[in-house]
Amino acid sequence: MLSQVPIIDGIYLEAYLPPKKLLQRERYSQSTRNKPSHDHSETELSNAHGEVIEQGFKLKWLKLKLDEVSLKRKKLDVDVLQLDERVKNIELMRLDFKLDCLKTNLEEVSLERKKSDDA
Repeated sequence: MLSQVPIIDGIYLEAYLPPKKLLQRERYSQSTRNKPSHDHSETELSNAHGEVIEQGFKLKWLKLKLDEVSLKRKKLDVDVLQLDERVKNIELMRLDFKLDCLKTNLEEVSLERKKSDDA
């Protein structure tokens, strides 16, 4: 049966493997992944260590930048909330002004009507 399974780059296509074989393959993969290899030279290990240190530095730098951007965003959110509050206050002031104008007009109309009724 395995002779009929297509192979790409030395790997059996998983679609053709029965579930039991897939489970066995996954377990084997996990067990080999967790075993350290002892076939590395000092130069390879030193290079790998250097890369790990460099990646750690990049991660710290990215974390700092993320914190900085997050802080800026929080400040912008606060600014937006303050602007929203100002807009609401201005709208309330405008409505109060309109109401005052309408009251004044109503009083003027009432006075004119009273004068015309008295005449």
